[in-house]
Amino acid sequence: MNAQIPRDSRYYRPRRALSWGALIFGILAGLAGGLYWAWQVAPVEETDTAPWQLNAQSRANYVVAIMVNYGYDSGPWRGRIAPARPAPAGRSGAVRRRHRVRLGALRLRRQRQRRARDPHHDDVLSQSRPGRMRRPTIPLFVGPTPTPQSTVFEIPTLPPPPTKTATPPPDPNEQGSTPVRVVPTVAPQGAFDIVRLERFCDADTPGIIVVQVQERDGTPLPGQRVRASWRDGRAYSSPA
Repeated sequence: MNAQIPRDSRYYRPRRALSWGALIFGILAGLAGGLYWAWQVAPVEETDTAPWQLNAQSRANYVVAIMVNYGYDSGPWRGRIAPARPAPAGRSGAVRRRHRVRLGALRLRRQRQRRARDPHHDDVLSQSRPGRMRRPTIPLFVGPTPTPQSTVFEIPTLPPPPTKTATPPPDPNEQGSTPVRVVPTVAPQGAFDIVRLERFCDADTPGIIVVQVQERDGTPLPGQRVRASWRDGRAYSSPA
């Protein structure tokens, strides 16, 4: 006996050529696989990226890198930060000129501040950088060149300060004090000449330099500032 199949059974429904469920599942699976491949397996390497194309974190790292480079070589022309967005061609020249003017004013202000704090900063800087011309520390005069003159003054020998220990006997091999005759070069008015160099031995106070400044007639000049230079540095002695 044949059973009658109802009309609403699936056997009477027409077959579809496309399954929407399988299509959606395939799209999602392909999208997930592509993202995993692009992010984990073979990520894209950024090259030739302008600063304005970076994100916030990368832009901050870029600024820090420029600051570190500027602190290493102190080159203002190398410490320029590229603009955050492309500027028109007409404004780029004006921006560069304004940047140079502002940079020159800032450099001049820093030089004035350094000179106000230390008047001898330029001399020390010129000696620390070989190959650069040193600025003269004496005034330059325009006019006839004065004739060099050499004068030798006899200055009495200063006795050594009294010590508690006996003075060691003099060494016969050691040379005595000999006046040094100095032929000065062209010097402006107000310069000082070394007329005699003497040395004495003191076991208690070694390494002391005694400088006396006098007029040409022998009158002492108190309160004169003395500058002593050596291979590794320089020192200034101010009057008490």
